[in-house]
Amino acid sequence: MTAPQLYGLWGEKSGCLLTWHGRVITHHSRAELEYLYPAVRVVPVPAGIRPGEHIPLQFVPTRPSGRPA
Repeated sequence: MTAPQLYGLWGEKSGCLLTWHGRVITHHSRAELEYLYPAVRVVPVPAGIRPGEHIPLQFVPTRPSGRPA
């Protein structure tokens, strides 16, 4: 059984996936990420990222703006 595809937010200035405390912020639905962050590029997370190296968006504290803290 293969793991579901995860998606992340791409930092245009940093040139890499956005992280929180060193872990890549991920979500299972590309459409939901695009809806929540319309001005941010959403990309598939590479398969080589292990479970301990990413964190689901739902567990990332947010600022009042709704953006990750």
